[in-house]
Amino acid sequence: MYKYLVTVTVVLTSTVIIAVFLSSNYISSSFDKVTFAFFISIIVGYLFHAKQNLLEEENYLHRIEKSESILSSIINSTNDLIFFKDKDFNYLGCNDAFLRFVGKTKESMIGHNDFELFSNKTASAFREMDIKMLEKNKVSSNYEWIEYPNDEKYYMLVQKIPFKYNNKDTGVLGIARDITELHLAQKKIKEQTYIDELTKLYNRKSYNKRLAELLSLKKRYKTKFSMIMYDIDDFKYVNDTYGHKVGDDVLVKMSQIVMSMLRENDYIFRIGGEEFVILLTETGLDSATSVAKKLRENIEDKLKSVTDKKITVSIGVSESNESDNEDSIFKRVDDLLYKSKNSGKNKVTVG
Repeated sequence: MYKYLVTVTVVLTSTVIIAVFLSSNYISSSFDKVTFAFFISIIVGYLFHAKQNLLEEENYLHRIEKSESILSSIINSTNDLIFFKDKDFNYLGCNDAFLRFVGKTKESMIGHNDFELFSNKTASAFREMDIKMLEKNKVSSNYEWIEYPNDEKYYMLVQKIPFKYNNKDTGVLGIARDITELHLAQKKIKEQTYIDELTKLYNRKSYNKRLAELLSLKKRYKTKFSMIMYDIDDFKYVNDTYGHKVGDDVLVKMSQIVMSMLRENDYIFRIGGEEFVILLTETGLDSATSVAKKLRENIEDKLKSVTDKKITVSIGVSESNESDNEDSIFKRVDDLLYKSKNSGKNKVTVG
């Protein structure tokens, strides 16, 4: 609409100028008058056109500024960390959340790379992710612990996205989210699934999973393993006489003693109130029997300080065989344990 108004204005102005000069006596020749008026109208038209372009450019710049303001407002309203780098991994910009998180100012970020801003370890991790993303030229996502300048570690979900700038170069757009609390909550839930809350040993669910794995290895690769099962003698008496708090202390202290005796590739589980199982990987019956005897002696010796009553355990020990399944080996060792119970307690029975 504006263009049409300009055109009409130019035509009318030119017509008026021509009419004025045709009736003027300053220029005697009619041809000269028309020619002069024609050039004047061209100049007037050019000025109107220049004014139009200037207004359009101003409107365009205004729209860009408004769009940039809206975009800036949007990215600064999120708690996610947003940043973007050029092809040489120098920062082009970032949002306020990123600045707060890393404890930097925008002036100290722009034009600098990670090695100028963070520790070498952190910068190297960032650079490796950036390079991989640009090489593949597609979005990449990573979950990892990252240490920032405040010496604190955060578990971050980091997404790197290739983006074009200058109509030709490809840089790195990064969006990161601190999911430390969520990660720790999920870890706690997982621990509650597989870890006994009191003793911090593996629980019955974990035992079932690990036993199935060892039986599979036994069947496929003939990898031997042995099982030790032990139960606290007269534990009901301890609870009834001294209270459940002392009973819990006995369970915790005993678990610590047994854990200190095992290798890293052995597993101990609390499968019942006072009943425990140890899976000794790559261990035959003789070695398992030796472990069981030391375990019985250490418990009897080191748990005297918990109560004035001697704390002892009855133990059953057996090595897995070719025909074993989850039920058969458990029943065999459980029967051996109760042979120890029924023959005077505080004993190790092997089978």
